[in-house]
Amino acid sequence: HGEWYGEAVRWAASNKIINGITDTSFAPDDKVTREQIAAMIFRYINYKGKGPDGAWTSTLPFKDSGNISGWSRASIMYCFNEGIMSGDENRNFNPQSFATRAEVATVVNRLAEKLAE
Repeated sequence: HGEWYGEAVRWAASNKIINGITDTSFAPDDKVTREQIAAMIFRYINYKGKGPDGAWTSTLPFKDSGNISGWSRASIMYCFNEGIMSGDENRNFNPQSFATRAEVATVVNRLAEKLAE
């Protein structure tokens, strides 16, 4: 209803880059997890036609790989393999942790570099 982010949300949803928390609810003020960010990045890369071709999946080297949701696994693999996202100093990805503003800035910067290649 006229929110500053409304058009961006409509565009991203119509291009299947973002999803709501249900079919009818978006929750724009909720925090975003690291695995949700990976999923959005992966969907955007595919939208731009720069996603992986053929067989490309790999094993994730994170100690907490078992905590990664099935729906985000391929996205995290892609972001890790391309150097867009990484784990922490303890070799954990922390998939359900909320991203900091610094992490988001770093991920967006790495994504921009990837798209410029």
